[in-house]
Amino acid sequence: MADPTEAYVVETAGALWDVERVTSGVRSISNGLTIPGFDRHSATLPTYFAKSKVRQAITASCAASSPLQLMTLLRYHGKKGPAPRRSPMMGAKAAPCMHAGGGMKATSQTTNSWVAELRRDGEQRHWTTATAAPCISLFKPVQVDRALELGPAPTDRFDAYSLWWRHELLHRAVLTDPERLIPLLAAERDRIEARWMSTSPDPSAAFAEADEVTSRWIAAVRSSGALDRRTRRARRYWDERDRRSGIPHSDHGARPS
Repeated sequence: MADPTEAYVVETAGALWDVERVTSGVRSISNGLTIPGFDRHSATLPTYFAKSKVRQAITASCAASSPLQLMTLLRYHGKKGPAPRRSPMMGAKAAPCMHAGGGMKATSQTTNSWVAELRRDGEQRHWTTATAAPCISLFKPVQVDRALELGPAPTDRFDAYSLWWRHELLHRAVLTDPERLIPLLAAERDRIEARWMSTSPDPSAAFAEADEVTSRWIAAVRSSGALDRRTRRARRYWDERDRRSGIPHSDHGARPS
């Protein structure tokens, strides 16, 4: 919890709780118990499989000085390139930008990302993806005291009127070959966000522009000729979730023979 003048970490374990006041530097939680002393209540196996300590080490090492740097951090897949790296056991949980599928013991997905700039001079700015996979999402400006019309809230069924589900058409297509497809979008993504940072557009206009850009990216990915390079395990995982949700399956790349 934070405002422009102070910040606190609040953690719970069952009925137990603890609070730490943040007095300096960078503080990250990354979905694990992190308060010194209170972390003795961590469950060993869930903490290990969640890879929270690995992600916390990554996020705590970044003394970000701007919202754009934080956005870059939230998109981080690891040192080996733009694509998420999956381990056979834990999938892609060892980086801030998590993509589900591929892990035998655990799998998780980054379903939304938010960056808040809380300044002592009174200016407060917020950006959110409102979609999964920040690596291929735009951080749009929002105001916490102003509602936006974004269509129906997402459920477990595909809905073309839902902002979150429309973006899933892009996300699930890119997952077939992220090493090739993410770079197709990244440069324009960064240019748009840098422009929004400098011009502070109306949130409704920014979301409308993002919707148009996402539709164009979907078309570019579909026409790229990329092959489906997912592992069998990842393919089975997403095929099952596509079936359950009713998302159009034709958006996925051709599978190599």
